[in-house]
Amino acid sequence: ECGMWFSNIRVNGKTKQGRYTTTPELSAYLYNEMAIGYFGENFAFLNEVTLTEEMKKEYLQIKEMDRLGLTRNNTSGFRGVSLKKGTGKWGASFVYKGKQQSLGHYDTREEAALAYNQKASEVLGDEAILNKVEVVFWH
Repeated sequence: ECGMWFSNIRVNGKTKQGRYTTTPELSAYLYNEMAIGYFGENFAFLNEVTLTEEMKKEYLQIKEMDRLGLTRNNTSGFRGVSLKKGTGKWGASFVYKGKQQSLGHYDTREEAALAYNQKASEVLGDEAILNKVEVVFWH
C-alpha cells in the first residue's frame, strides 16, 4: 500500500483539488462525487467502488471537515486554531483577503476558537463560518 491517495479532476483545463485518503477506493469514490458535481449524473468515466465500513467512517470525517472548512491536516478540530509548539498554547488566527492576522495565544483550543469566531463575525457578519464550541461556565 502507498499510504496516501489523492483525488482531483480537470475542469475546463484547470485542476480542481480533492482530498487525501488512506485508500485508492475512497479516493476513487471522492473523484466520482467531484465528477458528478461538475459534469452531472451521466458522466461517462465513473469508477465502480465499494466502500468498507472503515472507508465509510473516513468518508464521513472528510465530509464533516469539508462542511467545517477544515484542511486535512487540521489537528485542533477548529477553523483558525493551531497548537503552538514550544509554548503548548493554542494560537488563533484569521485570514482575510490573503492576509493573516494573529488573534493571540490561549490556554485551550476552545478559547482560541471563540477568538476566531469573534473576529470572523466582525469581518464577515452573517457570511462567517463559525466554530461550534461548547462553553462550560463554572461558578
